[in-house]
Amino acid sequence: MNKKNIIIAIAVVILAGGAFWFLNSGGSISEIGKGIGGLSNRYNDLPIVTGGDINLEISADGFKPNKFVVSAGQQLTFVVTNKQVDSHAVIKFEDPLIASQFSVVPIIPIGLNSKQTVTFIVPKTPDKEYVFYTDVGEKRTGVFIVK
Repeated sequence: MNKKNIIIAIAVVILAGGAFWFLNSGGSISEIGKGIGGLSNRYNDLPIVTGGDINLEISADGFKPNKFVVSAGQQLTFVVTNKQVDSHAVIKFEDPLIASQFSVVPIIPIGLNSKQTVTFIVPKTPDKEYVFYTDVGEKRTGVFIVK
């Protein structure tokens, strides 16, 4: 074994031991990095939804805002306004827990300034990003982060 392989083996043992100690001392994977750029710092410049409603615009450029922070477990309503989308827009969610809350897929009607509301319960898993999107015409995406 050469010197490089010995150093790599020692580093692996140290990292594994540190992870074992951290998890056995009551830590969790979601806590790693919070003090060094985790959720509490990473999303400081994003809008925070506090009242349960967020006004979203959808256009050829996508959603505006396209990224925002919400509270875990709250009822959230997207108030979506069509701005320049030539056809109707279907709002979908990648997360099956959110998608399963709709018996009918929410559709934003054709026409400038037409509106539609989409209401659902935000999952209770904090520190996670959830993607919503349209799949009619060009795919447009947005993300909300649960705190």
